[in-house]
Amino acid sequence: GLHNRTILFLTSVKSLELVDDQQGTKRVIQRESDGDIVKIREIREGQSDEERWILFSSDSIPVPDHIRDDPFTKDWNRDSAVHRAVTIAFKASDDGGLEAVPGAINMGVFSYLPLREEESRLKFVVHADFLTSVGRTRIQYEAPWNKWLAEKVFELIKNTTPKLLSDPRFRTNALEILWPENSRITDFFGVNIEQKIQQFLQTEAELPGYDGSWVKANQAMYMADIDMWDAVGAAEVERLYGRKPIAKDVRVPSGLTSPGPTLFGNSNNAGFVSSPVGETFLNERAKQGDVAFFKLLYHKVTAWGVQDRTLRQAPLARSAIILSADNTIERPNEVFFKPEGPWGDVGGPYKFVHPDLVADDTSRELLNRLGVSTLSQSQINSSRVEQYREEWPNLSRRDRLSGLTSLKEMVESGGVSAPSLAAWITLPTKSGGGVTATNLLFPHEYSPDPNIEPLVALGLIEDVAIEFVDPSLANSSSSRVIVSPMEDWKRFLQQLGVGTPTTNQNKFNGWTAQVGVRMAKQYEVRAGRTDIYEVTEADRGLAHPGYDLWSQRRGSSDERYIEAKGTSGRGELVLQPTTLHQIFAGPHKDRMFIYVTTGALSSPRIHIIKGDELTQEGVIEIGEIRLQVEGVPVSESINYENLF
Repeated sequence: GLHNRTILFLTSVKSLELVDDQQGTKRVIQRESDGDIVKIREIREGQSDEERWILFSSDSIPVPDHIRDDPFTKDWNRDSAVHRAVTIAFKASDDGGLEAVPGAINMGVFSYLPLREEESRLKFVVHADFLTSVGRTRIQYEAPWNKWLAEKVFELIKNTTPKLLSDPRFRTNALEILWPENSRITDFFGVNIEQKIQQFLQTEAELPGYDGSWVKANQAMYMADIDMWDAVGAAEVERLYGRKPIAKDVRVPSGLTSPGPTLFGNSNNAGFVSSPVGETFLNERAKQGDVAFFKLLYHKVTAWGVQDRTLRQAPLARSAIILSADNTIERPNEVFFKPEGPWGDVGGPYKFVHPDLVADDTSRELLNRLGVSTLSQSQINSSRVEQYREEWPNLSRRDRLSGLTSLKEMVESGGVSAPSLAAWITLPTKSGGGVTATNLLFPHEYSPDPNIEPLVALGLIEDVAIEFVDPSLANSSSSRVIVSPMEDWKRFLQQLGVGTPTTNQNKFNGWTAQVGVRMAKQYEVRAGRTDIYEVTEADRGLAHPGYDLWSQRRGSSDERYIEAKGTSGRGELVLQPTTLHQIFAGPHKDRMFIYVTTGALSSPRIHIIKGDELTQEGVIEIGEIRLQVEGVPVSESINYENLF
């Protein structure tokens, strides 16, 4: 049947009435102009349907001579035509904008009504006096007349484009309506109109920019993401990318301009905030302390409503998007919520979320979902330890005492290993210096075992390297300490390695032997045998005589050959074969003595054993013998305090 669009281009026709006497039906098609809008109304069986169109015409176009002289033109009796017109029509939508219609060339001629519509990829209607094939089933593609008319249709479209883009009623989707669905098809309309429209829009047409200016497509950017408009803004996008965003209310078909970034992207594609350009922008906002921007950013992410798993897989979860208290941007795994309480002043290498964002419930909830956590006690301890380690060499004695108190509390809380501190901590000494823990001994105030300081004072031990930890450390104990301050600090210092024999066993063994010899000498002096000769290491290197000391009371025959032993335990001693020989078969066996000092490094006590009171029962001739002081005859036993 007759399409109601038939009279769209017939300006002299106001109404058509079609009556079917056999069916008893009637159709009325009316054409009415309302300003620049043409209304086509169809009334059928009491039902009314209306379409609204906006027409653009190019009237009275002179026909070139070479077109009129063409055989095709003459065959179709157009050689006498001096002028022709072309028209394009856009369907107006109910909301006042434009509505796409299936592409069509309305094949109307001035002297004939159109017989059919030929499909195209256009989304609007074109009207011109195209020449058709026999039977009027298609356009004569080869006819120069038709190519000339197609050129005029294209020129009309070019002239119409700025009008549509300037009209607030139509500009929102005008580009979508003008843009061909598929310009790759090489039929008549594809080559002569559609491809030309696409090229025109891409290279020549000026599109409305966000700031009211006009910009060509190759210098423009279509920013479809509303979040980019709200959070970043078109002016910043232009500055960052060097392309002017198209006006916010204008939609741009894919392929016409460079696509603008989305604010967040998705799980497969990084958005603006995850890009190098975005990182630059966020850095700028961070340096400005623009908390409002970051709040807006986080509120927009929250508005997604995505699950935590999806959120953490998105690129932004690995991007530097979090404003720190230092006005820098950090990744979620590189920044923390600052802890509350006494550890809230922690610094070191850690970055903390800006406090204004922490105070914003929505922002904090999102950062939690991204994996931001409160700095743990172990991380705090690690930071403080590292900070102390770096600053320790330059701290005053007072600050070191304060630092030791803090480090002690960390060790006691289980967050720090004491041995890890021992390599760099220097402790205050009684002499006023600072020495690493493993090179320090406890002074007598700590009642240590071994208790070296009194022995050093009496001269039983001589070692210039001996240093004692300052007992005033105990004054730093907190009121929470249940045991005595000395015991409290002693445990901590022992963990650091103070006074630990196992770390310097050779040194302790040497001191034990030293105490044994010096206790023996003091005993001899007290007994009046002041002529004392000590067997030297050089003597031992030649041939061990089997004793350590020779003594004699001056001017008498009272002499002794003494094997001096020191032991820190219960009094177990080892007698070497040379000593055993002197005791049982040597020329001085009746004057051989064994002086054993037990508890040599704590509370030395010397035990005097006469060699001739030992028996050979169980003694092996070759090798050594181990004896317990308690198991042999002891003629005298004196504590060091009574000896000096």
